[in-house]
Amino acid sequence: MSQSLVQTSAEVVVTAGTSGSVTLNGVTAGNLLALVADNETDGVAFSAPTDNNGNTWAISVQGGNSTCGVSCIAQAQNVSAGNTTVTLAPSSGSKTYRFKVLEISGSVISGSPDVTSSIIEGANTTNHVSSADASHINPSGPCFVICVGSTSNTPGTKTPGSGYTTIANTLAFGHWQYQIFTSAPTNEQGAWSSTNTVKNAGVIAAFKAAAVTGGVLKNAGLDGRIANSAGLNGGMGA
Repeated sequence: MSQSLVQTSAEVVVTAGTSGSVTLNGVTAGNLLALVADNETDGVAFSAPTDNNGNTWAISVQGGNSTCGVSCIAQAQNVSAGNTTVTLAPSSGSKTYRFKVLEISGSVISGSPDVTSSIIEGANTTNHVSSADASHINPSGPCFVICVGSTSNTPGTKTPGSGYTTIANTLAFGHWQYQIFTSAPTNEQGAWSSTNTVKNAGVIAAFKAAAVTGGVLKNAGLDGRIANSAGLNGGMGA
């Protein structure tokens, strides 16, 4: 099943207080919600988000330090339908941070993310990656890849990596981007570049696409019973 970005929430900027919230309207049951966040003031990690719709949230990956701040990706799988208000807070204190929530269709409903990684760059540079692994990340199949970066200073003009789309934000420090891969990427690093030399605390997560099953597909009959129809492989319907 192909994945797609259904909608993106407004950007939440929290400059005082311990939590912020944003609402996605008309969320479809079974979809994936992914949160991207950036704490550009210190090294305090984020707590797992919560929402008003009974969904279970978990931190996919986060990392950073007091120089770069903290980058975070979190997810809720197989979500309930309806308007959903998501709340995020740092693990301690009253901090400055930004976040958005993405609704993604076509993802697996459990066992996600497929793979994650993170990096804290030790030197100022204009070329950045989101994974510290020697071979970067190697997802097992088609996937929706999200990268979040938090930088030590203003990066200037930011250019997403090849095939990536910037997740629009007003970040003074950092960069968010995503890419939908229709086949498994190899040694993916979530690269991006900046015109200013900065250090980057980057994280990357690959959310696996749901499998497309061949054979006989079953669809509800008009009388409420199950009727068989021809499968994707051209097999005979019954």
